[in-house]
Amino acid sequence: MKKLFYKLFSKAERALMMKDLSALCRRRLILTLLIALPLVFAVAFPLLFLFVSAMVSPKSSGVEQFKN
Repeated sequence: MKKLFYKLFSKAERALMMKDLSALCRRRLILTLLIALPLVFAVAFPLLFLFVSAMVSPKSSGVEQFKN
């Protein structure tokens, strides 16, 4: 993997990426958001959708009317 990284990017590009990543990791808020947002989209939204869909009955959503 490391060899591929070195083949894809020049020395200047790698230095710029490392500088940017180190700046991002120094700020706790940004690092927290980088970790929390994927968790929200991968875990919280699907759970919220399942919870809401379990609370709504099929008759109130118009499914029965659509079938008829």
